[in-house]
Amino acid sequence: MTVTTDSRRGARVPGPRRARAEEKTEHLSRADRAARGKDARTAAPLESQAGFTPGRSRDPAGLLAGQAESPVPELVPVRHGRMLVSAFTLRAFAEQSLLAVWYAHVDVEQPMSEVKSELKAKRFKAAEKMLTKAHTSDSTKALGKLTTVDGGQRRIISDPPVIVPIEEVFSDVQAVAINDQIRAVLNSCRRTLQSDRRHLLEQFTLLQQVARKVVGVGSVGTRAWIVLMEADGAEPLFLQAKEAQPSVLAEYCGGGQYANEGERVVAGQHLMQAQSDIFLGWTRVPGPDKIDRDFYVRQLKDWKFSFPVEMMIHSGMTVYARLCGQTLARAHARSGDRIALAAYLGGSTRFDEAIADFAGTYADQNERDYASFRAAVKDGAVEASPGSRTGE
Repeated sequence: MTVTTDSRRGARVPGPRRARAEEKTEHLSRADRAARGKDARTAAPLESQAGFTPGRSRDPAGLLAGQAESPVPELVPVRHGRMLVSAFTLRAFAEQSLLAVWYAHVDVEQPMSEVKSELKAKRFKAAEKMLTKAHTSDSTKALGKLTTVDGGQRRIISDPPVIVPIEEVFSDVQAVAINDQIRAVLNSCRRTLQSDRRHLLEQFTLLQQVARKVVGVGSVGTRAWIVLMEADGAEPLFLQAKEAQPSVLAEYCGGGQYANEGERVVAGQHLMQAQSDIFLGWTRVPGPDKIDRDFYVRQLKDWKFSFPVEMMIHSGMTVYARLCGQTLARAHARSGDRIALAAYLGGSTRFDEAIADFAGTYADQNERDYASFRAAVKDGAVEASPGSRTGE
C-alpha cells in the first residue's frame, strides 16, 4: 500500500500501489498495514475529505475543447449534445480472506426482493422486466436490432449519426483500409485472450460488415467500430473495437505502468469487475493514416443493466445506492490495500459525513460547470448537436 495525492486538496491518502515490472510485492503483516492506514489520518484527517475549493483556473468549456483535439471531429458536437441533457463498505472486505474478496460478487436478486414490498406492483414488474431484458441482451438480440437483410445478405443498418456503415463515411479505398485495420485489430487482440477464449473466438469468421457507432457520452468522438462475425453460417457475434486514449488523470497523477492504453483499460476492468467480458482484449495497430492507435475489444451486448435513477422512489434509490457502494467497495478491496483503507476509515461515521458534505458541495459545483458549458454552447464557443441520442 502506498499513498497518493488527492487532487481535491493536496492531501495524501491511502491508495493502491502502482505496480511496476521492476518492483517486488511488499508483504507486510495485517497489523503493519492497518498501522499505515491509521498513520495516514495525520496527513489527511477524515474531516478534511469534506472540503472542496475549485481552482481559480477551472474552465469546463476549455477542458472540453482540449479533449476535442484528438477525437473524430464530426462526432465531437454529438458528444457535447449528449452532455447537455443533464447535470447529473469497504470495512467488511478487510475482515475477509484475500480469496473471498476475489470471488465476491453483487447479488441483484436479493435487493430486488427487499424493495418488492415497498413498490407498487406495476413499478416492481417494470423493474423485473428491465432485469430480464438485461439477461437477454446479447449478439442474437443485437442482430435483429442493428442489421437488415438486403438481397439475401445481412448488412448493418444505417442510422446516422449513431450507426453508419463505413462505406457511407469513407471512400471505397478508405473503407477497404479500415476493414483491413479492423481485421488486424481482431487478429492481434486474440493473442491477449486466455487460450480457451481465443479458441472460441477463432470459431467465428469476420464478415465484411463494419460500421462506426457512437457510444455512451465520454467515448463519443473516439474511434469506435462494431464488427459482425459469424460461426457455422448462422450464429452471430457482435464485437466492438474502441479506441483507448490516455486517462484524464494522467496529467495530474503521472503516467502509469502500461505503455498501451488499451491494456490499461482491460487490466483495470479485469481487476475491478467480478466478471469481465470473455472477449475483452487489447492491441495497437496502425490506421489508414499510418498513425498507431491503441484499441480494446469487447462484445457489443453483454448483459448490461442499469436503473433509471431519475424515476426512483426513496426506498429504491437507497437499495440502488447500496448496490453501487458494494460494487465500488469490492473494486477498491481488490485494487488497493483493503486493510489499510479500513483502518484509515475507522468505525465512526466521520468519513461518511465528510463525503456526504463533499458530495453536496461538488453537486453545486457540477451545476455551475454545467451552466458554464451551456453558456459556451449558446455563445458558439462550443459546438453541440441538439437532441443527440445516447448509444449502447
